[in-house]
Amino acid sequence: MKDNKTIIPQDFSTNAYETRTLYQDYKDGFITARLYSVMSVYRSGSFGEISNVLETYWAAVSEGFWTLIDTHARTISTTGKFPTQKVQITGTAVVDTPQTESGRVSLGVIGYTIGSDGHMRKPISQGFLFSYGR
Repeated sequence: MKDNKTIIPQDFSTNAYETRTLYQDYKDGFITARLYSVMSVYRSGSFGEISNVLETYWAAVSEGFWTLIDTHARTISTTGKFPTQKVQITGTAVVDTPQTESGRVSLGVIGYTIGSDGHMRKPISQGFLFSYGR
């Protein structure tokens, strides 16, 4: 017995999964840190949605004698589930530097505190919304 199935070709130029990388910079004095979110999105014609989040992370962008420690980052659906059309990206971190001043200004003046190891530290946070599709 022959199986008669109709195969409907898909137009892959209009239906596609893509990886999107979003970011927003946090700038403060001598540092620039970037909060990234990498996600999979689906589009079909004018319809689109965020399928899932692949990763969310911080990265140091500007050069200098500083690092990010205690980094936390996440991307959540504003509806509480995936797929969705809107996400919130948030992150916190601590800037750690052995420097005590920048441009002859004490880092204590701009919110840094000194740790027991002599390093200056400052907590930072960043957040933004992203919408995709309709």
